[in-house]
Order: sequence, then structure tokens, then C-alpha cells
Amino acid sequence: MFTCKKCSQQLYIQAAVIKDKILKMDVQCVNGHKSVRRLAAHQAQEMAPDIFKKLFLCTDCASSMTQLSTVPHHSQIESTFLCPIHGPVEREFPAQFQSTVEILGADVDSPGSILDSFKCLACGQVYAVSSIRNRRGFFEMLVRCSNGHKATRYVPDNAEEGLLKQLLQRVVHCDRCGLPSTITRVEMNRETAKIHISCPLHGSDRKEIPADLIKIMKQAASEIPEDAVVKSMLVSSSCQFPLSIRSIEGDESGYKFRCICPSDGHTTTRNIPLTWSDPVKDRVAAALMSCNECGLLTHGHDAKRRKKKVEFRVVCPIHGVMQREVPPDVFDHIKEREPMIDRLPSIVRSLSCEKCNMPLFLRDVEDKRGLIEFDVECRNGHRAKRFFVPGLPQETLVNLYKHFYQCPECYGALDLVYAEPRGRESRVVQLCPVHGKYILEMPHDHAEAMKIAYEEIQADKLKPPVEAEEFEEPHILEPLGEMVEAPQADVQVLRGCDIVGGKFDYKVKVKNNSGYVITNITVNIVAYPKDSMELAGEAVKTISRIEVGGFRSPQFTFYPTKDCVQGKVVATVSFIDFRDQLHTVQVEPYLIRSVCDLLKPSKKTSAEFDLILKRLTITQQEQTLDWNPRVLFTKAEKILPAKNFHIIDSEETTVGGQFIGTIRGFAKGKYTGKRVAVILLITGPENGRHSVVKVEALGEDIAMLPTTIDELADTMDSWICLRCGAPLETEQVEELGTRKPIRCRYCSHSLTIALYLQ
Repeated sequence: MFTCKKCSQQLYIQAAVIKDKILKMDVQCVNGHKSVRRLAAHQAQEMAPDIFKKLFLCTDCASSMTQLSTVPHHSQIESTFLCPIHGPVEREFPAQFQSTVEILGADVDSPGSILDSFKCLACGQVYAVSSIRNRRGFFEMLVRCSNGHKATRYVPDNAEEGLLKQLLQRVVHCDRCGLPSTITRVEMNRETAKIHISCPLHGSDRKEIPADLIKIMKQAASEIPEDAVVKSMLVSSSCQFPLSIRSIEGDESGYKFRCICPSDGHTTTRNIPLTWSDPVKDRVAAALMSCNECGLLTHGHDAKRRKKKVEFRVVCPIHGVMQREVPPDVFDHIKEREPMIDRLPSIVRSLSCEKCNMPLFLRDVEDKRGLIEFDVECRNGHRAKRFFVPGLPQETLVNLYKHFYQCPECYGALDLVYAEPRGRESRVVQLCPVHGKYILEMPHDHAEAMKIAYEEIQADKLKPPVEAEEFEEPHILEPLGEMVEAPQADVQVLRGCDIVGGKFDYKVKVKNNSGYVITNITVNIVAYPKDSMELAGEAVKTISRIEVGGFRSPQFTFYPTKDCVQGKVVATVSFIDFRDQLHTVQVEPYLIRSVCDLLKPSKKTSAEFDLILKRLTITQQEQTLDWNPRVLFTKAEKILPAKNFHIIDSEETTVGGQFIGTIRGFAKGKYTGKRVAVILLITGPENGRHSVVKVEALGEDIAMLPTTIDELADTMDSWICLRCGAPLETEQVEELGTRKPIRCRYCSHSLTIALYLQ
């Protein structure tokens, strides 16, 4: 009844009147199609709450409106509603439904619509308030986003205090860049007040608001976190990457921060008065200690005090020494908070090759020019330097050297033979059981830390096991039992692969069911996806003989070099029979294709996730599925965790009979640490059987994205348990088709076809 015949959108009531015991309603959809709906008065009385809640929805944007005033006029009520986007809207309805409408008004989520309206419709940025005017019963707010889009928003003057504070905080934001600013002074007139604010980027600005809002606005400004201005100031306005501070200058008006963006190298200047609270000190210290080129946290070194400034150097593990200049009082604040900075994550990140992300191993450690210099190399032959300040805490050194107990050839664990002082340096000898010893000459404190690191690694191995979570069986990419027969029907060759401990174990099983012994069996790996995997060991394995009825299963181990593995493994098997005849069998090519199995969930807040998205490459795919959109939304909430994505947030809404659901997930590669994000947008008629699913994949490695999209898209169209996400067997799907209830074999949840056909 309240669905538009032309576009299937929901209809909203503009006016209603009773004539001859018939309720006549003028209705309109968001696309502007107007129509009339009629209903018997006694039916309208029964359905009044469902009917008249449509009075509170704007016909232009479907926003929830606030009822401002009601004026009785004979048998009709003339009422004014306030849309946060389109302003005052006149509505008319029969007087006998006045009490029903007033009750419905108390349940309308108008604050939610008001907050939603403060997001720019063109670009999604949050509006800053440029000025506020007091109208009859509501405030008219002129707003602007950081991209220059201007608009007007309307807020009831009796809005809740919490909501009003949130909106008044936007007055203290710069309407050119969106950064939170500081109030420098307030000029009061009779009915208006002029607010002078100082933006870190654009300097001073002036805004005008009603005088009676000054008190609550000051309260709202005081509730902005102390470090919010500094936090926003130290983020690049173009790419949202955290800025590094190169120098700080102080004067009577505040501090001037000279910053650089490690992402694109752009420099910028920020001017702002500061109160040095602990959160502010922490943020400024972290930005000063961040590398200009990569953003990694550094160590301070070699400070020199002058009359009006302090010069010191910071040492990045990758890019070496950089200069810093700050006023003496700022240096004292930084020196106080610097020991609390956790640099270990940055140190660990620096221990991967910049070119291929492979782990680095040590070749030498030297004390050069007042710095500790590591000579490092990855397995692919990329050589580089890593830099650290002398005198690092022993705990930091121990954690650092724990990452250097892997053999550079096979990545196996190294043993420590000895660490002994010899003159001005100590000698450290490590041993790989397969590839021999590795000798290092290093400073004494580093050798001692390396010894302690080895002892802690060995102690960890002796710790008793703790109760761990139950994990699923190793994922087999294809059934292990697929068989390829040799020319002799009694000699069989089978192949398969599974993921164990982050590596691919590929096996070729040669089974001798013949009546004679076969000899000189050779299994040869002919081809594999070398761009994304490395083969550990030799590509050829030889077995001297297999007895009658016996079998052998040589195993080849592949290590991923990327978080996206896709390609075929091709192998051959040859053997000699009792007549000394050579037989060769080509093993059926085995397809390895996986991304989600090589991911690990990564937890982020929505704000952090939004910043990360701006630095990732995006690709997308859209498909139409014969599923109800709400069912697909439920499936997606189960599929993403099963595919190793952490769900950042999910949102579902219904507008004009159309269901719209969005789910966002985030993960990192287990091996390269590459970040992958997915955004699923599901739309379709709320009660329909057709939906459009748009899958967006964003990542640092573009090669991972197509496979990620394919894996998620294929799963979205499959039958899974709506409780645990486990796949349903073919027999179970057939039983659902006959309208029989089934039970999930993994979580024992009872499922019926009605759950899938809403």
C-alpha cells in the first residue's frame, strides 16, 4: 500500500484528511512521485501507529523529522516538522489522531538523523559549523566540509544537551580543513557572539553564534580531549598519514611546528598555542621521534643546548641520522616522555627487507661513527644497513636479537655455540645443523644480549603447554585422494597439498600394487608459482626401491613469499620396472590458490580503519545473487571471520523498502604483513529474492585483491550455517529444498529453509 508503483520506493505522507469516513492521504516517494492512498476510517484507527509514523519522514531525503508545533484548525491539525536537511515542513492530519502522533514523536530517532546530516552528501566528510542563526523554534546552521562543499542544517532549539554539545564542538573546528582549533577570544553583543578561533593550518577565523549558546559552547569545547587538536594537526590533510616534526619554534602566540609527511615528502607548517599536558607531550614526542622518510620511531642521540634552542639527532633504523631543533622547554617535556615510547614494533618492522619483505639475517655488527651499524642481507641477496644508537637497554637488545636466530638458508632455528669476549669485540658463533656455522664479531653488550636472547628462546621451549583454542583441521586445497594412473594400472600416483604451520606441504604418493619391485623412483617438481612461493630443498627426490604392496610419499615444502599464492604445481614420476624399462608419469597439475588462508585478523577502530583505507589500492566486483539481502548480510557476518578478517564495523538500514547493509573487515598477511581490507555492500528489496553484492578489496599488494574478491564472492553464493558459517553438505541442501529441517554438523544449530528465504 505504501510502496510507489513507479519505482518501488517507500511512500511518505504529506497530508491526511477524513471525508465520508475515508482517510485520504497525499503521499510521495523520495524520487518525487506523488500519489493518493485511501483507507476506511475504522481500519485507519487500528493501523494508526504504522500509518502516521510516516508523517515524521521527509519526502525529499527520508530523514527523521522533529515535530516543532501544532495548530488546531477545525477538524484538522496543522503541524510544522523540522527536517535537518530541508528545514521546516508543513504537515496536516485529522485531529482525532493528534494523541497518536504526539506519542509517535517521542519515539522518533531525530537525533540520529541530525548527526547523520552533518556528513557531507558529496564526499562524506564531517561538516564544520561556520555560523548559527536563531530562528523561531530552531537553529539554522551554515556548514562547510574540508573539501569546500557548503550546506545549511536545521536543529530544534530544544534539542538534547548532549546532542547540542556535539554540534557546537563543530564550531571550534576550522571549516576550511576540518582541524579542531582553539578559542582565542569571545566578543559579546546583545543577541550574538563572535567567536575567534585559531586553526593550526589556516590561522585565525571568526564565527558568529547566538549569545545564549556561549555557555554551553564553552562547555562543549572544554570536553574536546586535550590532545585532539595535536592529534588532528599531526596528520597529513592530503593522505591522512601521520606527520613527522622536523623542528619546533616558540613565540608569544604559541608554537610553530615544521612537519613533513613520510608518505609523499610534502612539508607543512602548523601554528598553535599549547598547554603541555601528558597526552600532548606523548603525541609531540612520538612525532619528533618519527623518521622523515618512513615514519618509523627513532632513538634520540647527541643533544646540544644553545641559548634559545636545543639541537639533537634522531636515528632511524633504516635511514640513519636526522636533525631536530626545539625550544629548551619543549626539549625538557620530550625528554620526560621519551622513555615511555614503545619502539619495539618499529624495530621489528625494520628487520624485513625493503625490496621484498623477506626476513633479514646478520652479516656483521660494528660500532661506527658513534652508531651501532648492522650489515644485513635477505635471502634474495638484497644487502642493506640498519642503524641503532649505542647504549640501548638490554631488554631492547635481547628482543632485537631474538629475530636473528634463523638460518638464512632454510629458516631453521640456529643454536648458539659460544659468545666470548676477544679484545675490543666479542665473537659469537651460531650453528645450523644443515648449513654449518655463522661467525659474528660485535660489541660486548650486544654479544651478551645475544646470549641472553638464546637462553630465553630455549627457556620458552621448556615451558609446559597451556590450554589452547581448538583449531580446525588443516585446510586441504584439493582432495588428497585424487589419483593419476601410470601406464601400468598397478602403479598409482596420487598428489595433494595442505597448509601446515604457514607452509604448503605438497606430497606425491607412489603406490606399488604390481607383482614386482620397482626401482630408481624419481619425483621431479617441474614447475610451480615461483613469483609467490619458494621451494625448500631440492626439486628432485629419489627413492631406491618400492616393494610389492608398498608405497612412498616424498614431501616438498613450499614457503610463501607473498600473501597471495596462485598457480599450479606440476610434477613427474619416473621408475624402472623388472625388465629395466623406464616409465614416466606426469602427475596431474595441482592448483594452489589462496589468500584468506594466509591472512590473520587485525583489530582496528573505525577511525584507524578509515585512515588506513586512504593509503590502499582498490579493486571491486559487483554481482547479482538470488538471495534475500538480509540473509546475505547475515551470511557475510559469518563468512568474514571464517576467512580470517576481523569485522571492523557493520551497519544495516532500510530506506524506502530497500535494504542496505555494509560490513567492513581488515586483515594482514601472515608472511609479508601486507594489509588487506574488504568492504561488502549488500542492497536489494527488503522482502525480495534478488540482491546486488558489491565486494571492494583494498590492499598494499594488488596481486592479492582479485583472489580475495573471488574467494569472498564464491562463498557469498554458497549455502552456509547462519550461526557458525560452516559450509553445508550437498545432502543437507537437498533436504532444505524439500522443506525438511537440518542440523549443522559443526555447531548443532537447527536450520530450516525459511531462514534462507525471508
